Parts: sequence; structure tokens; C-alpha cells
Amino acid sequence: MIDAHGATVLKSSYVLLIALTISVLTGGVIFALLQTPAPQNIMYDLVQANIQQSGVTNPVTAVLLNFRAYDTFLEFAVFFCVSIASLPYLDPSVSDASHLETKDGPLFSLVKVLVPLTILLAGYTLWVGSFKPGGAFQAGALLAGCGLLLTLSNAGVTKMTGFWWRSIFSMSLIFFILVIGFSYLNTHTFLMYPTTLSGSLILFIEFAATFSVAATLYLCYLSVRGRVVQGSHRAG
Repeated sequence: MIDAHGATVLKSSYVLLIALTISVLTGGVIFALLQTPAPQNIMYDLVQANIQQSGVTNPVTAVLLNFRAYDTFLEFAVFFCVSIASLPYLDPSVSDASHLETKDGPLFSLVKVLVPLTILLAGYTLWVGSFKPGGAFQAGALLAGCGLLLTLSNAGVTKMTGFWWRSIFSMSLIFFILVIGFSYLNTHTFLMYPTTLSGSLILFIEFAATFSVAATLYLCYLSVRGRVVQGSHRAG
């Protein structure tokens, strides 16, 4: 039978063995990384060589909405599916008044200043995405943040199950399909934009994507929040 001292020694041996094993594995990974030759960034060179044809000067936007537009189109489809899956969990009647400020509270006074500024910042982020870091996803996240602030300040939220909200959820897909059809008529190639109109078409897609991303993110928050509040009410 192992006494307390023996158990302590055995436990220390196990800890030492585990630490030694982790150290050896970590050292092996580091050695392998040091021996691996630096990769040649061929894709970056290709993007820079053809960026003038994309209609934008930001390489990230050029890749996402021109050179690999098919991937982004599928991402918009995923956002649309997420909105469809979240709508059944939306319960506009659910509220957690104990955690919300009134319209006369300090939070609402702060929201009245932050929301207009955030909307302006979202518009700037959308516009600047063609030549600097930014774009539809960042702008949509900012607009979704505005919705969260309004909800936390107990401001009324428009019923998101209506026709216009459903149109916003699908706006990015609809606008993208319109661009695909227009481009095909002009170039006779799937997802190849007319060179002279590439920048305008990308901005057209990003404008719609901003609202779709914002509405979908805000819908996800409201659907999860409703389920959490319902669960807490049942537990209480």
C-alpha cells in the first residue's frame, strides 16, 4: 500500500514526465518550423500584378469581391441561411427589463451620441474599403453594434419578421445575383466584371452586404437573447 509520501513522489513523477513530454514535442515543432523554407507568396504577386483590373486598390477587397468572388457569394448565402435559421427563435415580446436602462437613463443619453457617430463611421468604413482596410463586413458589424446599443437602452425595435426585414436579410444575395447577370451579359463569362465598371459593381455589392450582415448579426443577438431570457424566467 502506498503511503502519503509515496503518493506525493508518484504524483511528482507523473507531472515531471508530462512536462518533459510536452517540452520534447514543443522543441520538435520549433525545430521543424525552423527547418522549413520560407514559403513563396505567389498569390500576393499575382494579386498585385492584376489589381488594376479589379477596380479597387485594396488587395483584400480585390480578392474577396473580384478574384475570388464565388467564395464571397457563398458566404452571403451562408448569412442568408443563418437568418432563416434564426427567425423561428425570435420572440419580440421577450424583454429583460431588470437589465435594461430606461429612456431617461444615462445609457440612453450616451446612445443618442454614439449611434449617429457609429452610423457615420460605418459609412466611412464601407467607402474606404476600396483602397484601405475596411469594407462591408466591418461596416455591417458596426451597424449591428448600433442595434445592440438601442436594445440595451430599451429603445423600441422594429418587428424583424416583416417583409422589409426579410428583404434586407436577402439583399446581399439579390444584389450579387444582379451583378452576376449584368456582368455575364457584358463579358459572357461567369463572375467576370466589365473592367471599366468593376469598382462600381463592387461598391454596389458591398452596399447591400453591409445591411445584410448588420441585420443578420443583430437578428442572431436577438434570437439568442430571447432564448436566454426565457430560460431565466423558467428557472425563476
